[in-house]
Amino acid sequence: DVVWTIIRRLLKGRNPFRFSDRLHLHHRLLDLGLGQKRTVLIFNLDFVPQLEDIYASKGILIAPINSGSGVRIKILEAMAAGVPIVTSTEGAAGINAPSEALSIQDNNISFINATLALLSDIELRKNQGMNAKIYIQTHYSINSNSKALREFISNI
Repeated sequence: DVVWTIIRRLLKGRNPFRFSDRLHLHHRLLDLGLGQKRTVLIFNLDFVPQLEDIYASKGILIAPINSGSGVRIKILEAMAAGVPIVTSTEGAAGINAPSEALSIQDNNISFINATLALLSDIELRKNQGMNAKIYIQTHYSINSNSKALREFISNI
């Protein structure tokens, strides 16, 4: 949010440290009626030993991943828990979920808008979370993986 704010202000030819506006993500969350406590909580989550506790209480997972490799286990875990997610193409690497199960956004504005949409629409959160859980049950369950393994072995 800070980096985007500085870049946005520089692109407008303004001093990024002397000009203020209400385009920060926290202002947009407040304008949606989230309240200061919930908005601050979004920005201040730290290391959490048991993510299941957070998944059950916070509502969405925001994962703006820009580098790395491999499948994102935390994203799969959150999907299995029925948590709606906003991530990037890099964050969704190796997860071929449909858009109904995983929101993939690659620019800052669409990422923020998708996050705000989930925060402001409980039905959208429920539907995406349910679709994410169904996707994981269908593609990552023991039964589906066992079937794929049996097919692979039978073709050797």
